[in-house]
Amino acid sequence: MHNGGSGGTAADESLSATQEVVPWHQSVLLPNSILSEPSPSRRMKVPEDEELRHRAWGCTVICEAGCLLAVPQVVVATAQNLFHRFYWRKSLADKRFDVFSVAMGCILLATKVEESLRTLRQVLYVFHHVYRRRKFAAGSEEERLSAPREKDARYGARMVLGGERYTQWKKILVTMERHLLKELGFGFYQVMQHPHKFLLYYIEYLRQHGMAASEDQVHQLAQHAWAYLNDSMRLDLCVRHDARDIACAALLVAARKDDVRILLPSPEWIEALGADPATVHTVSESILGLYERRIPGWLDPLNEDSPLAALRQEIFDAEEEKRAPSAEAQQLRAKERPARTPPPPPAAKTGAASVPAHPTGAGPGTALPADGQSKAAAVAAAAAAAVAAAAQQSPHATPKQPGDSAAKEAPAANSHGASGSDQDHGDRKGSQSRSDKHRRDHRDRDHDRDRDRNRDRNKDRDRDRDRDRDRDRDRDRDRDRDR
Repeated sequence: MHNGGSGGTAADESLSATQEVVPWHQSVLLPNSILSEPSPSRRMKVPEDEELRHRAWGCTVICEAGCLLAVPQVVVATAQNLFHRFYWRKSLADKRFDVFSVAMGCILLATKVEESLRTLRQVLYVFHHVYRRRKFAAGSEEERLSAPREKDARYGARMVLGGERYTQWKKILVTMERHLLKELGFGFYQVMQHPHKFLLYYIEYLRQHGMAASEDQVHQLAQHAWAYLNDSMRLDLCVRHDARDIACAALLVAARKDDVRILLPSPEWIEALGADPATVHTVSESILGLYERRIPGWLDPLNEDSPLAALRQEIFDAEEEKRAPSAEAQQLRAKERPARTPPPPPAAKTGAASVPAHPTGAGPGTALPADGQSKAAAVAAAAAAAVAAAAQQSPHATPKQPGDSAAKEAPAANSHGASGSDQDHGDRKGSQSRSDKHRRDHRDRDHDRDRDRNRDRNKDRDRDRDRDRDRDRDRDRDRDRDR
């Protein structure tokens, strides 16, 4: 009979050798030949502390977006695993791969890997909400690492469907998903092993083997350990250590909480669960060290040429908040998208042009009103000039009475009032057309959401039908074999 310790060592050596032979994007853990070398970000002169901070911030954004999308926890864990794997292939300083864009691509790809689909529109709306809430949230400048804004993101404008920012972010999201598929080898089902699936089994095993704890203590132990596992995904432990070691480390840290205080059965419980004690203690120290770091609300991309850099997005922020962008942002927009030159005015026709008669009958010599006078005053001045000219031509004419001028000015004022009422009618008509357009947009959006929901329901029903058919086929095959 082989010794248990030597057998475990041989198995570990065999696993390490297998990881070195198999392509590392098809292995659960990254090989030592990759982990011992500097990461791509470190090779591009990104400090280690800065890399860890951007990784932790990106996983926090993924977790927040997963909660808003109402996806299962396994989807969030898969997205964070993809996130860490991708940044072992690409650098944070690459202008194409800023943290926010990669987080968007990871959550979209994880919903497909774990068969909990969300549409592009849903992902874009959620990440736009996260973007505005994190970048423009109330707080000090140190917390947000960006200049304070006048409007809070929770009350900001929504992303316009089909707008300029929506089109740009949609293109970024689709492109990022393709980069993730290419860099990670188009295969994800054999590399995803999360520690969450071991946790509850380990707690039940410890209860059956001498762990003295009440029901409330066990419940608190499970809650704290699960929370520690969620927080551990902000580090790249999932690609460095086995999932069993991480689950045991979360149990070890949670058992020492003040509201738990559970004495685990014996020091050998870690080995009994198939984990390595030294690795478990190392992972537990890494988890506790995470809480000493400060994860900011918003981090700008390391590369200023990134599509989501602050200066490039300022023009969109200004359009959504009805504010004027800075002069630098306007210059950048003019450089990237030159303004269209207006067409030249049509050339004047040659020849004598007929001069239309003045509506009041005044001659060409009548003085025109200065800029800023109202239309009624201009018409009244022209009428007075016409009456004076007629009086000079006929000396026997009856002198004008004061009431006559008032009678002549009244129609002019009435005409001005009629034009104002027409303008008010046009404004009401325009506002009504805009409200009708908003109503149609809401109706179309509801229709699209219902259609997506029905399509997902049909897919689930077809998948359940196929699963039942496969189960019946396996049962028939087993029955024939027994016969």
